[in-house]
Amino acid sequence: MTSQPLTDRVHSTPARIPRRDRLSPRAREEIAGWLWTSPWLLGFFLFVFGPMVASLYLSFTKYAIGGTPQVIGLDNFVRALSGRDDLFWPSMGRTVEYAFVMVPIGIGLSLLAAMLLNQGLKGTSVFRTLFFLPSLTPIVAAAVIWRWLYQPDFGAINWLLWQLGVDEGPRWLTSPSLALPSLMLIGLWASVGGGAMVIFLAGLQGVPRELHDAAAIDGANAWQRFRNVTLPLMTPTIFFNLVIGIIAALKVLRDGLRLRVGVDLLPARGDPDVSECALVAQLGLLRRRGARMSAAQSLSTLARVRTPAEIRARWAWYAGRGLLYALAALGAILFMGPFLFAISGSLKSVAEIHVFPPPLLPAQPAFANYARLFDLPGVYFARWYLNSLIITCASVLGTVVSACAAAYGFSRFRWRLRDFFFIVLLSTLVLPEEVVIIPKFLMFHYVPQALFGHTWIDTWWPLIVPSWFGGGAFSVFLMRQFFLQIPRDLDEAAIIDGANSWQVLWHILLPLAQPALATVAIFSFLTHWNDFFHPLIYLSTVESFPLAVGLRWFQQAASDQSEPRDHLLMAASMLMVLPCVLIFFTMQRYFVRGIVMSGIKG
Repeated sequence: MTSQPLTDRVHSTPARIPRRDRLSPRAREEIAGWLWTSPWLLGFFLFVFGPMVASLYLSFTKYAIGGTPQVIGLDNFVRALSGRDDLFWPSMGRTVEYAFVMVPIGIGLSLLAAMLLNQGLKGTSVFRTLFFLPSLTPIVAAAVIWRWLYQPDFGAINWLLWQLGVDEGPRWLTSPSLALPSLMLIGLWASVGGGAMVIFLAGLQGVPRELHDAAAIDGANAWQRFRNVTLPLMTPTIFFNLVIGIIAALKVLRDGLRLRVGVDLLPARGDPDVSECALVAQLGLLRRRGARMSAAQSLSTLARVRTPAEIRARWAWYAGRGLLYALAALGAILFMGPFLFAISGSLKSVAEIHVFPPPLLPAQPAFANYARLFDLPGVYFARWYLNSLIITCASVLGTVVSACAAAYGFSRFRWRLRDFFFIVLLSTLVLPEEVVIIPKFLMFHYVPQALFGHTWIDTWWPLIVPSWFGGGAFSVFLMRQFFLQIPRDLDEAAIIDGANSWQVLWHILLPLAQPALATVAIFSFLTHWNDFFHPLIYLSTVESFPLAVGLRWFQQAASDQSEPRDHLLMAASMLMVLPCVLIFFTMQRYFVRGIVMSGIKG
């Protein structure tokens, strides 16, 4: 058998061509961007765009839930705009009046509070917590507290007026002329020390100190430094808070609903001294040369002798700091006052809580009021508490996961229509939930019934599922802004080492984004723990209520004159506030840092 020559065998063997990757790096980046943002895109089309289109269609029809829509053209719009609808223009006027008064006053007071906390006072963290505490309070609990404060017969506000010589205080929530101002006062109390103040504080910390020092050297006083240095640099932050404040003001209906005033409103409706720093170095030199300590102390005493002008300046500085501390203490008292009255009321007996003038402290603290909440017949307080924990924790987890995924896709990948969809995401911030609630209700009824054979109405699924598809526009926006602050060089180095997009997110971005994650988690916890509107729409079984709706249901029972339970209602409100306070106390250092580092301050 003749063997084949080596050269023939070499030429007869087909050469292996290196396999070329079918996808270019640009195509892989495009696909990754779409995949990471797909949960938000799906949630947008299911829970925002689809319901908006359905609402637009229903606005041209005559429709009742369960019936068949009948197209009537522009008749609904003509009826509202022409005045045939008795509620549209009064409601619109009240809303505009509320926003026109609340937004500028709220932004101004929030900026003043932030400037006060930015003065480097001792105990700033304590003052910040006390200022922020009202915004931590669930609005249902706040409504319970303020309804008790506004009580015309035994409320604390009318008692204060009585101390000032007013014999008979007004009926705040039932008076056509006072209901809206009463609601404004609650809104200011809950919002001045909240998110707007924290964002202003972050913006103030971003103003370079050198600019203030240069202006002071040029002879500018405090007002001139604020007007010519601070205010121009804070313009983006002010604009951001202005937009967010207007959006919040347009949702005042929910607060009125919790207070039961909506029906009444509609019809009528310093740096170290340089010389001292030099003296420290001289004292060290004397010690090294073996001089006595007494001699050094004598030199220090002689060097610290100040001129009369320096003494006056020092006393003026002390007076200014004292005024700042007095203002901070006054603000803390104003923010904490309703809580102190509520805590006192929760420890009173039935007789004490209905006495006028109301005693500031209970004669004998009744801590049993808190234990009695869990034993009342027909009141499922422990069940409501557990329901709220389950719904809130599931929603927070979904918000954090889906917001991180969407923010990762928007911030680290270039893909078609990215900027367009990001603008769409921001536009959803101004969309009131009331606009799409009817189509969403119908969707959660008919779609699960067609797919699974049963409806999701009167279940927790409508409260939890939307959180897993985007987590809300604000959460995505905050996470995206934080991711943009992280250098891309870290991503590129990891990719060169063989990491994929998931490993880059998990091992690089998320460990660096812990402050932003904590901020998103806190906001999400407060939002879902405080949620009253959605459970009120979707749930009807008392045992399945979360605490917000359960507390409102208990409030109606507590109003029964045959068995007054106002003291128990105060105790229930304090227990509802407790988780929000604990969450903020344990995560507040991440919270403020996350706002500062995300660039959301403008």
